[in-house]
Formats: sequence, structure tokens, C-alpha cells
Amino acid sequence: MNQILQIDGSFGGGSVIRVAVPIALATGKSLNIINIRKNRKKPGLRLQHLSGLKLLAEITGSKLNHSEIGSQEISIETNTDPTKFKDSITVHLDTAASISLIVQAIANYTFMSKRSITLQFIGGGTVTSWAPTCSYLQYITKPIFLKFGLEINIDIKLDGYYPRGGAEGTIQLNWIGSPLTSVAFNTYTDWKVTLFGQASQDLERQKVIERQIEAYQENFNQPIETIENYLPSKSAGTNLLAIIESKDTIKGLTELGKIGRKSEEIGKTLAKKTTEELKEISSVDEYLADQLILPLAISPSGSYYTISKITEHVEVNIKVLEIFMKDIFEVHHHENYVSIIKK
Repeated sequence: MNQILQIDGSFGGGSVIRVAVPIALATGKSLNIINIRKNRKKPGLRLQHLSGLKLLAEITGSKLNHSEIGSQEISIETNTDPTKFKDSITVHLDTAASISLIVQAIANYTFMSKRSITLQFIGGGTVTSWAPTCSYLQYITKPIFLKFGLEINIDIKLDGYYPRGGAEGTIQLNWIGSPLTSVAFNTYTDWKVTLFGQASQDLERQKVIERQIEAYQENFNQPIETIENYLPSKSAGTNLLAIIESKDTIKGLTELGKIGRKSEEIGKTLAKKTTEELKEISSVDEYLADQLILPLAISPSGSYYTISKITEHVEVNIKVLEIFMKDIFEVHHHENYVSIIKK
């Protein structure tokens, strides 16, 4: 019988699920999680959590119980028969649920299992609030994850914006091998900024991206490179991503469009955020910081990165990892930053 592990999920939100479930499935432990998102305004599973769980269960041939929106408890009976594993899967989403949050869960499984997986999605959102956009996934997450041995290939055919979603595309998660030496992310003062503007094609006549970029340049006192991308979509939408590159690391900042928000405001706001971020000593941004806890845990001793502060998501992910792997991190608080080191 598989070992059964129980976790009280009341100390965190959806990240408990996105980390604990992939690790359990990859290590052959059946899992019971209670009090899921207990302290949230809408407790229990949301669609993006449930979609990720069902995909992971299908990929691994495992059995998922209590799989309903709103459920505050789930149990997974982990399959250990390799003949039932899948390396390709299709997900259908009727809403604008975040594609990137689903990818996070599958990426965590790939890091632990060392198995490559191809995800085809029909429906869902590539640009959503409270989650990384797929452009962030492409330009920020991809190069960072590559240092840890995971290659992400993204092919978006249709973008998905709130409220209709309707995205279409394929994301390949290819395991290319663990790093042989420690992975270090240092901070340098020599930054290069590239601005990536993305919008649905129906906004091209209004020159939405061009106006965002112009406003950004007017409020940012350094030279930048620009990329413009209009893609077909079932809903109108736009997002602006500042890609901040240094010698051996990369950060990202995003501003989303919404009804009534002017393009000029988006550009101006992101320019100010970029200026502030360049003052930080941290080597990764706060949005990627929690996603790197798991790959850091399986990296060679001495691997590390730095962040401006410990967020709730970082705390939660460290706590989940140490349930499975015990005492594996050193966290040092400095005057202007925090370093997280693999022991």
C-alpha cells in the first residue's frame, strides 16, 4: 500500500496544492489535504486548482477523490504503475481560468519526476489577474527554469482574456537534466530592459500597444528595446511586460489592461514600477520567487537566489517542501534583501 500523507492546508492557498500534489505523485505517496484555502473569501478549490489536479491525476494514472469546485478536502491515491503514465494531455476550459497556474503544477511534477509532458489547451486564459501571464511564462519563467534543467516551449494560437477566455495553444515541458553544479542568481547593476506589448487584434486600430510603449518611454529615463504582438482572441485585452535582464538573471513586471483603463496609464504605471525595481538588490522578482522554491530544493548544494522580502507564497512553499524533504533551506535576512540557499 502507498504511504498516505496528510497535510492541513489552512496555512496557505492554492500554492499548497500546486506544490504538495506534484511532489506526492512523483514520489509515490498518496495524499490527503484538508482545510483547502480555508481562510480565503471563497474557500475550497477553484477551477484552475481543480483543472490542474485532474490533469496531474490523468497524467499519472492516479485517482482523485472529492474533486469538485468548493471542496476543502481532497485525497489522491497515487499510481505507481509506469504503464499508466501519459506524456501528452489535452485540457478543455470553459472559463478564463489561468493557463499559467496549471502549468506551474505540471512543471512542479516534471521537476520531481524528471518526465517530459506536453499540454494542449483549448479554452482558458493566457492573461488573467492574480496569476502570471503566458508572456511572463515565455520571457521570464522559461530562461530561469532552463538553468534548473526544465525547458518550456510555448506556442499560443489564440490568446485568452477575461471574461471569455478561449485560449488555444500547446506548452511542452521538456526535462533536459539536472544542473551538475550549483545554480546561483547574482544581482548586477548593469540591466537591460525590453518592453513586450501584447494585445488582441481588435485593438490594433487604436494602436493600444504603441500608446502604452510611448507612455512608458516618456516616464522611463533609460533606453529600451520593444516587442509588439497583436494576437487573435475571443475577448479584447492587453498586457504590458517589462523584461529586466542582467548578467545571469532576469525579472519581469506586468501591467494588465481593463475596461476604462487608458493605454497611457498602463505604460506610465509600469515605467514607475520598473524604476523602483531597478533599485532592488534582489536577483529575482517576487512573482517568480515562490515558483523557484521547488527547483532550488532539488538543485546541488549551495544553489541560491535573493529576493526583496519573504512573501506569504514563499513561506508557504518552503513549509510544504520541508514537509517532504525536512530541513533543506537556509534563509538569511540582510539589510536590503533575503537570500534562500539550498543546504
